[in-house]
Amino acid sequence: LTPQDVGAAMHAVSKLSAADSVLPEGERRYLLAELERNVDGWDSLAVSSCCYAARAWSGADLQAVLAALPPRLAQAPEPFRDRHLSMALFGLSRCADGPDTRAVLAAIAPRIAACPDDFQAQVIGNCLYGLQRCEDSPEVQDTGVAAMLGAQAIGTALYGMQRCAAGDGPEVAAIFQALAPKIHVSAEPLTAQAVSNALYGLQTASDGTAVRRVLTNLAPKVAASSEPMSAQGVCNALYGLHRLEDSLPMRAMLAALSVKLALCSQEFEPRHISGAFMGLQRCGESTESLAVLAALTPHIVRSSQAFPEHCVRITLYSMQGFTPKRDVAAALAALRPKVASCAEPLGPFTICSALYGLRLCAELPEARAIVQILARAAAACPEPFSEKQVSAACMALRLVGDCPEGRELLGALAPRMAALDAPLNGMTVAQ
Repeated sequence: LTPQDVGAAMHAVSKLSAADSVLPEGERRYLLAELERNVDGWDSLAVSSCCYAARAWSGADLQAVLAALPPRLAQAPEPFRDRHLSMALFGLSRCADGPDTRAVLAAIAPRIAACPDDFQAQVIGNCLYGLQRCEDSPEVQDTGVAAMLGAQAIGTALYGMQRCAAGDGPEVAAIFQALAPKIHVSAEPLTAQAVSNALYGLQTASDGTAVRRVLTNLAPKVAASSEPMSAQGVCNALYGLHRLEDSLPMRAMLAALSVKLALCSQEFEPRHISGAFMGLQRCGESTESLAVLAALTPHIVRSSQAFPEHCVRITLYSMQGFTPKRDVAAALAALRPKVASCAEPLGPFTICSALYGLRLCAELPEARAIVQILARAAAACPEPFSEKQVSAACMALRLVGDCPEGRELLGALAPRMAALDAPLNGMTVAQ
């Protein structure tokens, strides 16, 4: 087979299904052997087709495909067009982070920088979509995909980064670095789906200069997007920000998303609400984060489904950066009946995580009302509490102070402390 034949065959297999469900083992071995045998004669279409096909392989076969790609990416004589780069990065969407995947990213990065095309939306989206399992690293941040993006492509491209493990690897950092200027020059309006995909794709990105550049260039495009967002879409967008810290680019993005939240007419399910709250847990208590909280509150009130335990836990734990404020009180007032009517009994992990999340706003009457519900759940819980869980709950207890709810919580925690093998951080129950 020629390299072009190999590329066409690999692409055809990947469009059907997983390779091991389409090809007998003998044919898989033959195709992989031809990929490895053909060292010369690769063009951009053939090698990008093989990159695209990586999504259909697994295990040792996938490692063989990935190992063969970097030298072939390097040798293709002509510039890669936008569609070739889209295919190449999209194909990595199921590839776990590791040396082989990073080597492919490192080989793709200069091809992005040299591409003569202005990326359209779908192209950019596919590029970022492919990075979803790659660890955040300088290489990914520097690859340059963003500098050529169109609207839909931006969304799909960033969506592809959703499974990138957190870290500082150079390959992922290179992609972000390259994407930021592409986003800036893109003139195509973002669709609602592109907004959701783009931000959801950042969910494992580490906060840093390159990611903040992406946010800086993306925020005005999110704000300018005129298509209404669904409940799932806007909450996915917020969830994607949950590893990012407070910054001016983050605030600009939150300001844009607070408007999208306010305009959304769909009913929010508990999973939507908890996902949105999770996006706020590290962003600080800025005017913009409070605006998101205020926009979420009516959706909490209108949500008709009972909250499962994990949604109670995530939502209240994500309140950890908020202090007593009017918008915080309103959100807690909306959440109280949801906590009280939780569809499942609250276990130690949920009770203590929720108390920890409320510690900075515990003086609010609305927070104390939830603390009372949690105290009663703790008293009735048949499961033992670990030292770490009791410690987290005691942090909240100190800030709740001497009030009926605080005394009720103390009464629920005292036997839990007494049951520990050693005093908690040197404290006795009496203390």
